[in-house]
Amino acid sequence: MTENIGEVISADSQRFEAECRHLYGAPALGSFVRVAGAERAVFGVVAHVATAAVDPGRRTQALHLTPDQLAERMPQLELVLRTCFVALVVGYGDSGGEDVRPYLPPHPPEIHRFVHACGPDEVEALTREPDFLRVLAAAAEIPVEDVLAAAVLQAAAVRGDGALSEAFLIECGRTLVGLFRREPDRFQSVMRRIQAARRAAAPWERPLNLV
Repeated sequence: MTENIGEVISADSQRFEAECRHLYGAPALGSFVRVAGAERAVFGVVAHVATAAVDPGRRTQALHLTPDQLAERMPQLELVLRTCFVALVVGYGDSGGEDVRPYLPPHPPEIHRFVHACGPDEVEALTREPDFLRVLAAAAEIPVEDVLAAAVLQAAAVRGDGALSEAFLIECGRTLVGLFRREPDRFQSVMRRIQAARRAAAPWERPLNLV
């Protein structure tokens, strides 16, 4: 089994927070992650990442040191700082992570369970239906447009570089049109992020045709 990327420190039916195994070791925004429990695995999409002092009453101060100097003079830094991330729940499955269902689980993940990155098959199963887009689009207190674009791009990537990926992106675009029918500016904001990322990866690709 691959090394875990974090440990659950709080959870409810819709989201969970995990403390990273390593300082600055959080998965990227929009990544799909899995918490394996005794009875079921719970899947989420990373929607927020933060690094701060372990003691909430202690404010971090500037040290005016280079990264090399910091590593040499303050090797205990990982004991006073921590990186945490919040993931929105987008599905669950059996304890082995199979039979993935893109719905909220009967119960939230257990505290102190380890968090792992999802594999390609899990990402594909979670994104086979557009329900994950609805969960992300309706979330509060997160950068919705950025998280949506990043999650769509990751889900497209596991489908390869060909027709399956293109068809998935077009279908997501059509779903987002409906979700943001009263907020067209937000829809355009999501699509601009997706198109910019695709142009950066392959400048020759044409824009998506959603008609």
